[in-house]
Amino acid sequence: MSWPASPTTTSTASPNCSHGTGPQTKLNPIPRIELVADKATKTTFDPHLQAGTQFDHFAYENGLLARCMGDVLGFSPPLIVTEQDVDEIAERCAASLKLLERSLSEK
Repeated sequence: MSWPASPTTTSTASPNCSHGTGPQTKLNPIPRIELVADKATKTTFDPHLQAGTQFDHFAYENGLLARCMGDVLGFSPPLIVTEQDVDEIAERCAASLKLLERSLSEK
């Protein structure tokens, strides 16, 4: 697995959910993911839900450090990151997104 190569790449926490992630971007090598309530319309979450803060909590519980900038998640892997490290980061991120999805669907 590798970081998204273009700002137009999108993914979701689950292929059947109505919310997920918006455009993912790669910037000098700081990848980031924007959390959105509706992927199709790119509608943002209600700020009171604190989706980014919730993700930050779940990520930390999964051993992943992310930078929560509102509903934009930033990742700063070391410059010596290996492909195996990237795979582990992606797995922990996906697990955290699933926990976030579950949490948001309960509200």
